[in-house]
Amino acid sequence: MYQGYLFLCESKSVDNCVKNKKISCSEKQVNVVKEIQNGAVIFLLNVKSNILIGPFTASEELSTGLEPGTWNTSLNNESFSGNIDVQWESLHELKNATNDISFLKNIDDCKLTHYQIQEILEVLKESPLYTKKV
Repeated sequence: MYQGYLFLCESKSVDNCVKNKKISCSEKQVNVVKEIQNGAVIFLLNVKSNILIGPFTASEELSTGLEPGTWNTSLNNESFSGNIDVQWESLHELKNATNDISFLKNIDDCKLTHYQIQEILEVLKESPLYTKKV
């Protein structure tokens, strides 16, 4: 089994993640980073547009805490820090994500179960490629 995490963000955060190959946001401290290992699958859910993007893969083990706000719906987009280096082969985007993946409507923890990871991956592989260039 592998690890998976879902982080809430906004459009500018997604653009920064793709451009810099790092995942981070700002505002409130989240203490999951000690659990994230090399190879963990990470997804981003844009809370304003309801678009899910992924899968990203954590590219190294992490030893520092996530930048405040990584799991927060109110983001300060002026502060960007690269605490989680990520890589990907191809990113997909799922519009209206909460309509197709019902558990996303009530997500209250950024750590995903194995079954949640599988469901997201299955739906995403049928979704269009994320092609926005930043």
